[in-house]
Amino acid sequence: MKILLSNDDGYDAPGLDILHSTLKVCADLFVVAPEKNHSGAGCSITVNQPISVNGKPADCVYLGIHELAPWKPDLVVSGINLGANMGDDLLYSGTVGAALEGRGLAFPSIAISAAAFHQPGSKESMEPNYETAA
Repeated sequence: MKILLSNDDGYDAPGLDILHSTLKVCADLFVVAPEKNHSGAGCSITVNQPISVNGKPADCVYLGIHELAPWKPDLVVSGINLGANMGDDLLYSGTVGAALEGRGLAFPSIAISAAAFHQPGSKESMEPNYETAA
């Protein structure tokens, strides 16, 4: 299996690292991820400027499929996003936008998110469980 791996939190995000470590035992991976966090980018693309690793998540998937990967993927996986991506948030999610770009290019695609919560008025928070998500 060949997987194009991307995200919206940036190439150095812990979710991407854990997902990569988990998938590399069962698939050939090629990672194209943005230089910095693009949470909330939705399906946006970069226009009127050169595209590089500082492009949006959808740019990364497009370039990965058409220009950068040494093969066409069997699957596009986007994540693991820091945050739940539920309800209307799906419309704005760069993680989901990257998966939708793959789908729009006729490749099976999956977006993966891990919830993290902070209760108002509380100093406690719940960290995302990336291992379970992976």
